[in-house]
Amino acid sequence: MDALDRLRIRNLKLLLAVQRLGSLSAAAAELGFTQPAATKILRELESLFGHRLLHRMPRGVKLTEAGEAAIERLKLGLTMLDRALQDARQGGGAPLRRLRIGVLPLAAVDPLPQAVRALLADGMDFRLEIVEQTVPVLLQALERREIDAFIGRVDAGLLHGTDNAVLHAVRLREEGLGFAVAADNPLARRRKVPLVELVAAPWILAPRGSFTRTALEQHFLQHGVPAPQAMIESLSFHTNLRLLAGTALITVAPSSAVNYYAGLGLVRALRPDHPMALSPLLFLAKPENMALPHLRRFAAALKATELG
Repeated sequence: MDALDRLRIRNLKLLLAVQRLGSLSAAAAELGFTQPAATKILRELESLFGHRLLHRMPRGVKLTEAGEAAIERLKLGLTMLDRALQDARQGGGAPLRRLRIGVLPLAAVDPLPQAVRALLADGMDFRLEIVEQTVPVLLQALERREIDAFIGRVDAGLLHGTDNAVLHAVRLREEGLGFAVAADNPLARRRKVPLVELVAAPWILAPRGSFTRTALEQHFLQHGVPAPQAMIESLSFHTNLRLLAGTALITVAPSSAVNYYAGLGLVRALRPDHPMALSPLLFLAKPENMALPHLRRFAAALKATELG
Protein backbone atom coordinates (compact mmCIF):
# COMPACT_ATOMS: atom_id res chain seq x y z
CA MET A 1 0.00 0.00 0.00
CA ASP A 2 1.55 3.33 -1.05
CA ALA A 3 1.42 6.64 0.87
CA LEU A 4 -1.60 7.93 -1.06
CA ASP A 5 -3.64 4.83 -0.15
CA ARG A 6 -2.79 5.26 3.54
CA LEU A 7 -4.04 8.84 3.76
CA ARG A 8 -7.40 9.57 5.36
CA ILE A 9 -9.64 12.65 5.12
CA ARG A 10 -8.85 13.59 8.74
CA ASN A 11 -5.14 13.39 7.89
CA LEU A 12 -5.59 15.86 5.04
CA LYS A 13 -7.49 18.18 7.35
CA LEU A 14 -4.48 18.26 9.68
CA LEU A 15 -2.58 20.54 7.29
CA LEU A 16 -5.58 22.84 6.96
CA ALA A 17 -5.83 23.08 10.74
CA VAL A 18 -2.10 23.82 11.02
CA GLN A 19 -2.47 26.68 8.54
CA ARG A 20 -5.37 28.15 10.52
CA LEU A 21 -3.95 27.64 14.04
CA GLY A 22 -0.21 28.09 13.36
CA SER A 23 0.62 25.14 15.59
CA LEU A 24 0.97 21.41 14.92
CA SER A 25 0.08 20.52 18.52
CA ALA A 26 -3.01 22.73 18.50
CA ALA A 27 -4.12 21.24 15.17
CA ALA A 28 -3.59 17.73 16.54
CA ALA A 29 -5.62 18.50 19.67
CA GLU A 30 -8.47 19.96 17.60
CA LEU A 31 -8.65 16.83 15.42
CA GLY A 32 -8.16 14.36 18.27
CA PHE A 33 -4.65 13.19 17.29
CA THR A 34 -1.77 12.60 19.66
CA GLN A 35 1.38 14.64 19.02
CA PRO A 36 3.35 11.58 17.74
CA ALA A 37 0.47 10.65 15.42
CA ALA A 38 0.31 14.19 14.03
CA THR A 39 4.08 14.20 13.41
CA LYS A 40 3.81 10.87 11.59
CA ILE A 41 0.94 12.16 9.43
CA LEU A 42 2.97 15.27 8.59
CA ARG A 43 5.91 13.10 7.47
CA GLU A 44 3.58 11.03 5.27
CA LEU A 45 2.18 14.22 3.71
CA GLU A 46 5.69 15.55 3.06
CA SER A 47 6.66 12.20 1.52
CA LEU A 48 3.56 12.27 -0.69
CA PHE A 49 4.11 15.83 -1.90
CA GLY A 50 7.88 15.42 -2.13
CA HIS A 51 8.64 18.64 -0.24
CA ARG A 52 8.97 19.97 3.28
CA LEU A 53 5.60 21.51 4.17
CA LEU A 54 6.28 23.32 7.46
CA HIS A 55 8.89 25.71 8.83
CA ARG A 56 9.36 25.57 12.60
CA MET A 57 9.24 29.07 14.08
CA PRO A 58 10.17 30.36 17.59
CA ARG A 59 6.45 30.16 18.30
CA GLY A 60 4.53 27.57 16.35
CA VAL A 61 4.98 26.64 12.70
CA LYS A 62 4.49 28.24 9.30
CA LEU A 63 3.71 26.67 5.94
CA THR A 64 6.50 26.58 3.39
CA GLU A 65 5.85 27.68 -0.18
CA ALA A 66 5.30 24.01 -1.05
CA GLY A 67 2.96 23.74 1.93
CA GLU A 68 0.87 26.66 0.66
CA ALA A 69 0.64 25.00 -2.77
CA ALA A 70 -0.38 21.72 -1.13
CA ILE A 71 -3.09 23.51 0.85
CA GLU A 72 -4.70 24.82 -2.34
CA ARG A 73 -4.82 21.31 -3.81
CA LEU A 74 -6.22 19.87 -0.58
CA LYS A 75 -8.93 22.53 -0.32
CA LEU A 76 -10.06 21.84 -3.85
CA GLY A 77 -10.11 18.07 -3.32
CA LEU A 78 -11.92 18.25 0.02
CA THR A 79 -14.46 20.75 -1.30
CA MET A 80 -15.29 18.57 -4.30
CA LEU A 81 -15.54 15.45 -2.10
CA ASP A 82 -17.74 17.23 0.44
CA ARG A 83 -20.07 18.49 -2.29
CA ALA A 84 -20.29 15.06 -3.93
CA LEU A 85 -21.26 13.43 -0.61
CA GLN A 86 -23.83 16.12 0.22
CA ASP A 87 -25.45 15.94 -3.21
CA ALA A 88 -25.57 12.14 -3.10
CA ARG A 89 -27.21 12.14 0.35
CA GLN A 90 -29.79 14.77 -0.56
CA GLY A 91 -30.55 13.26 -3.94
CA GLY A 92 -31.12 9.68 -2.79
CA GLY A 93 -27.85 8.63 -4.37
CA ALA A 94 -28.25 10.74 -7.53
CA PRO A 95 -25.44 13.30 -8.08
CA LEU A 96 -27.60 16.43 -7.93
CA ARG A 97 -25.84 19.73 -8.45
CA ARG A 98 -26.55 22.29 -5.77
CA LEU A 99 -25.41 25.90 -5.60
CA ARG A 100 -25.68 27.88 -2.37
CA ILE A 101 -25.44 31.65 -2.76
CA GLY A 102 -25.48 34.08 0.14
CA VAL A 103 -26.88 37.51 -0.71
CA LEU A 104 -27.58 40.83 0.88
CA PRO A 105 -31.21 41.84 0.24
CA LEU A 106 -30.04 44.54 -2.20
CA ALA A 107 -28.82 41.81 -4.61
CA ALA A 108 -32.38 40.42 -4.74
CA VAL A 109 -33.53 43.62 -6.47
CA ASP A 110 -30.81 43.53 -9.10
CA PRO A 111 -28.56 41.87 -10.38
CA LEU A 112 -29.61 38.44 -9.00
CA PRO A 113 -33.01 38.32 -10.79
CA GLN A 114 -31.37 39.16 -14.13
CA ALA A 115 -28.76 36.43 -13.69
CA VAL A 116 -31.41 33.83 -12.77
CA ARG A 117 -33.55 34.74 -15.79
CA ALA A 118 -30.53 34.36 -18.08
CA LEU A 119 -29.64 30.98 -16.56
CA LEU A 120 -33.21 29.69 -16.86
CA ALA A 121 -33.41 30.82 -20.48
CA ASP A 122 -30.15 28.97 -21.16
CA GLY A 123 -31.29 25.78 -19.39
CA MET A 124 -30.27 25.94 -15.71
CA ASP A 125 -29.20 22.41 -14.72
CA PHE A 126 -28.56 22.92 -11.00
CA ARG A 127 -30.59 23.70 -7.89
CA LEU A 128 -30.06 27.21 -6.55
CA GLU A 129 -30.37 27.91 -2.82
CA ILE A 130 -30.43 31.59 -1.85
CA VAL A 131 -29.53 32.61 1.70
CA GLU A 132 -30.32 36.21 2.76
CA GLN A 133 -28.48 37.47 5.84
CA THR A 134 -26.19 40.20 7.11
CA VAL A 135 -22.58 40.53 5.92
CA PRO A 136 -20.91 39.08 9.07
CA VAL A 137 -23.23 36.05 9.10
CA LEU A 138 -22.70 35.34 5.40
CA LEU A 139 -18.92 35.71 5.66
CA GLN A 140 -18.89 33.19 8.50
CA ALA A 141 -21.03 30.84 6.39
CA LEU A 142 -18.57 31.22 3.51
CA GLU A 143 -15.63 30.49 5.80
CA ARG A 144 -17.40 27.38 7.17
CA ARG A 145 -18.26 26.33 3.58
CA GLU A 146 -22.00 26.49 4.29
CA ILE A 147 -22.42 28.62 1.17
CA ASP A 148 -20.45 28.55 -2.09
CA ALA A 149 -20.35 32.28 -2.82
CA PHE A 150 -21.57 35.65 -1.58
CA ILE A 151 -23.02 38.72 -3.29
CA GLY A 152 -22.78 41.91 -1.29
CA ARG A 153 -20.55 44.65 0.09
CA VAL A 154 -17.69 43.84 2.42
CA ASP A 155 -15.53 45.90 4.73
CA ALA A 156 -11.95 44.65 4.40
CA GLY A 157 -11.69 44.68 8.20
CA LEU A 158 -14.16 41.79 8.38
CA LEU A 159 -11.87 39.62 6.25
CA HIS A 160 -8.60 40.26 8.09
CA GLY A 161 -7.28 37.26 9.96
CA THR A 162 -9.81 34.78 8.54
CA ASP A 163 -9.73 32.07 5.89
CA ASN A 164 -11.69 34.57 3.77
CA ALA A 165 -8.74 36.97 3.62
CA VAL A 166 -7.96 35.79 0.07
CA LEU A 167 -11.08 35.41 -2.07
CA HIS A 168 -11.95 35.25 -5.74
CA ALA A 169 -13.69 38.60 -6.28
CA VAL A 170 -15.69 40.03 -9.18
CA ARG A 171 -16.63 43.70 -9.04
CA LEU A 172 -20.26 44.12 -10.08
CA ARG A 173 -21.52 47.67 -9.69
CA GLU A 174 -21.44 50.93 -7.81
CA GLU A 175 -24.60 51.89 -5.99
CA GLY A 176 -25.36 54.29 -3.18
CA LEU A 177 -28.00 54.32 -0.48
CA GLY A 178 -31.09 56.37 -1.21
CA PHE A 179 -33.23 58.14 1.38
CA ALA A 180 -36.98 57.54 1.03
CA VAL A 181 -40.19 58.90 2.53
CA ALA A 182 -43.91 58.37 1.91
CA ALA A 183 -45.20 59.75 -1.39
CA ASP A 184 -47.20 62.47 0.45
CA ASN A 185 -44.42 63.47 2.86
CA PRO A 186 -43.74 67.27 2.57
CA LEU A 187 -39.98 66.62 2.79
CA ALA A 188 -40.09 65.00 -0.65
CA ARG A 189 -41.04 68.31 -2.27
CA ARG A 190 -37.92 70.07 -1.01
CA ARG A 191 -34.95 70.40 -3.32
CA LYS A 192 -32.47 69.47 -0.59
CA VAL A 193 -32.87 68.55 3.05
CA PRO A 194 -29.92 69.07 5.46
CA LEU A 195 -28.91 65.98 7.37
CA VAL A 196 -29.20 67.88 10.63
CA GLU A 197 -32.96 68.26 10.02
CA LEU A 198 -33.39 64.52 9.57
CA VAL A 199 -31.88 63.42 12.89
CA ALA A 200 -35.04 64.10 14.93
CA ALA A 201 -37.36 62.45 12.40
CA PRO A 202 -38.78 58.96 13.04
CA TRP A 203 -36.64 56.36 11.25
CA ILE A 204 -36.97 52.77 10.06
CA LEU A 205 -33.46 51.31 10.10
CA ALA A 206 -31.72 47.99 9.69
CA PRO A 207 -30.44 46.46 12.96
CA ARG A 208 -27.15 47.63 14.47
CA GLY A 209 -24.20 45.76 13.02
CA SER A 210 -25.74 45.50 9.56
CA PHE A 211 -23.82 47.03 6.67
CA THR A 212 -26.59 49.55 5.90
CA ARG A 213 -26.96 50.75 9.50
CA THR A 214 -23.21 51.11 9.97
CA ALA A 215 -22.81 52.99 6.68
CA LEU A 216 -25.64 55.39 7.57
CA GLU A 217 -24.29 56.13 11.04
CA GLN A 218 -20.78 56.76 9.67
CA HIS A 219 -22.20 59.03 6.97
CA PHE A 220 -23.96 61.27 9.49
CA LEU A 221 -20.99 61.34 11.87
CA GLN A 222 -18.56 62.18 9.05
CA HIS A 223 -20.62 65.30 8.35
CA GLY A 224 -20.70 66.35 12.00
CA VAL A 225 -24.29 65.23 12.61
CA PRO A 226 -25.38 62.71 15.28
CA ALA A 227 -26.51 59.37 13.90
CA PRO A 228 -30.31 58.96 13.69
CA GLN A 229 -32.06 56.61 16.10
CA ALA A 230 -34.45 53.89 14.98
CA MET A 231 -38.12 54.00 15.90
CA ILE A 232 -38.53 50.73 13.98
CA GLU A 233 -35.80 48.17 13.23
CA SER A 234 -36.14 45.77 10.31
CA LEU A 235 -33.49 44.03 8.21
CA SER A 236 -35.61 43.88 5.02
CA PHE A 237 -35.52 47.15 3.07
CA HIS A 238 -38.53 45.89 1.09
CA THR A 239 -40.51 45.83 4.33
CA ASN A 240 -39.10 49.20 5.36
CA LEU A 241 -40.10 50.90 2.11
CA ARG A 242 -43.63 49.53 2.29
CA LEU A 243 -44.02 50.71 5.91
CA LEU A 244 -43.50 54.34 4.89
CA ALA A 245 -47.01 54.78 3.44
CA GLY A 246 -49.13 57.28 5.38
CA THR A 247 -46.41 58.02 7.94
CA ALA A 248 -43.70 60.59 8.61
CA LEU A 249 -41.09 57.82 8.71
CA ILE A 250 -37.77 57.96 6.82
CA THR A 251 -35.65 55.02 5.72
CA VAL A 252 -32.62 54.23 3.58
CA ALA A 253 -32.32 51.51 0.97
CA PRO A 254 -30.23 50.79 -2.13
CA SER A 255 -30.90 53.48 -4.73
CA SER A 256 -32.19 50.89 -7.22
CA ALA A 257 -34.83 49.76 -4.70
CA VAL A 258 -35.87 53.34 -3.88
CA ASN A 259 -36.22 54.10 -7.60
CA TYR A 260 -38.23 50.90 -8.15
CA TYR A 261 -40.76 51.67 -5.39
CA ALA A 262 -40.87 55.34 -6.40
CA GLY A 263 -41.78 54.20 -9.93
CA LEU A 264 -44.76 52.35 -8.42
CA GLY A 265 -45.84 55.56 -6.68
CA LEU A 266 -45.36 54.05 -3.22
CA VAL A 267 -42.50 56.25 -2.00
CA ARG A 268 -40.61 59.38 -2.93
CA ALA A 269 -36.86 59.79 -2.99
CA LEU A 270 -35.53 62.29 -0.47
CA ARG A 271 -32.66 64.55 -1.51
CA PRO A 272 -30.26 65.15 1.40
CA ASP A 273 -27.58 67.81 1.16
CA HIS A 274 -24.97 65.03 1.41
CA PRO A 275 -25.83 61.96 -0.74
CA MET A 276 -24.40 58.60 0.26
CA ALA A 277 -21.90 56.69 -1.89
CA LEU A 278 -21.00 53.13 -0.95
CA SER A 279 -18.37 50.53 -1.75
CA PRO A 280 -19.08 48.43 -4.84
CA LEU A 281 -21.24 45.33 -4.93
CA LEU A 282 -19.02 42.24 -5.17
CA PHE A 283 -19.31 38.57 -6.02
CA LEU A 284 -17.02 36.67 -3.62
CA ALA A 285 -16.05 33.01 -3.50
CA LYS A 286 -13.18 30.91 -2.24
CA PRO A 287 -10.73 30.28 -5.10
CA GLU A 288 -11.15 26.51 -4.79
CA ASN A 289 -14.94 26.85 -5.14
CA MET A 290 -14.48 28.36 -8.60
CA ALA A 291 -13.52 24.85 -9.78
CA LEU A 292 -17.26 24.02 -9.54
CA PRO A 293 -18.63 24.30 -13.11
CA HIS A 294 -22.08 25.54 -12.05
CA LEU A 295 -20.54 28.26 -9.85
CA ARG A 296 -18.43 29.47 -12.78
CA ARG A 297 -21.56 29.50 -14.92
CA PHE A 298 -23.48 31.46 -12.28
CA ALA A 299 -20.63 33.98 -11.92
CA ALA A 300 -20.49 34.45 -15.70
CA ALA A 301 -24.26 35.08 -15.86
CA LEU A 302 -23.99 37.55 -13.00
CA LYS A 303 -21.16 39.45 -14.68
CA ALA A 304 -22.99 39.44 -18.04
CA THR A 305 -25.96 41.26 -16.48
CA GLU A 306 -23.60 44.01 -15.34
CA LEU A 307 -22.05 44.37 -18.77
CA GLY A 308 -25.37 44.27 -20.62
